Amino acid sequence: MSKRNSHESKTKRRHVRHWVKGEDFRCWNCNTSTLNEHYMVKNDVWDSGGIDRDKLLCIGCLESRIGRELTGKDFMLVPLNYIPYPRSERLINRLQTLPECPADIAHIITEMAQH
Repeated sequence: MSKRNSHESKTKRRHVRHWVKGEDFRCWNCNTSTLNEHYMVKNDVWDSGGIDRDKLLCIGCLESRIGRELTGKDFMLVPLNYIPYPRSERLINRLQTLPECPADIAHIITEMAQH
């Protein structure tokens, strides 16, 4: 293995280790845990908050940055926003007006559940 590949491999392992421990799930703005606030909003919503796309923000900090409360139309139609997992009350509240899960996404979620 080349030095570069070895370094990339170590970096990926380190990242996975932090991810599993939850260390990377902190809001970039306020440093609170976002473990129960995994979501994806549309690019224009995220960009309007002036945040780099490689950062994580809790719902409260994103709403503060964009100057309003998120609604269902702000969220991307992706499996992450539909799969069941323990969510914060705040995220549950914002996702209530998310459109019904599209068939193609429902299929992906079903496939994920079977593996």
